[in-house]
Amino acid sequence: MSQKQATGKLGEEIAKKYLKKKGYKILEQHYCLRGGEIDLIAKQREVIVFIEVKTRTSAEYGAPEEAVDYFKQKSLFRAMQNYFWKEKIENQNYRFDIISINLDKNSRIAKIKHFENVELAQ
Repeated sequence: MSQKQATGKLGEEIAKKYLKKKGYKILEQHYCLRGGEIDLIAKQREVIVFIEVKTRTSAEYGAPEEAVDYFKQKSLFRAMQNYFWKEKIENQNYRFDIISINLDKNSRIAKIKHFENVELAQ
């Protein structure tokens, strides 16, 4: 596993713990299917929440959430559609969130930003 993959996996684990503390039920982690991959799928009350987790250890490449660009959004939208089709889910309330994590490598302190109900490019 590369350092980048390890950082991403750590970010997903941090995000998962954060969401559980906020009362979310985690349905899937690192859900891969045709059309893309979704980091976390959770449920908050009656809403299915698709979550993209972006983790950075420096500001060299910008804020983590900035990495969810137009092309990534289109891929995520396709993956969400495929998830509903594959799981045979209809008429379900859903939303897309981004969790941005800045991880200090030395102190291992994570600064988390949670962007709820982000509009995706279709």
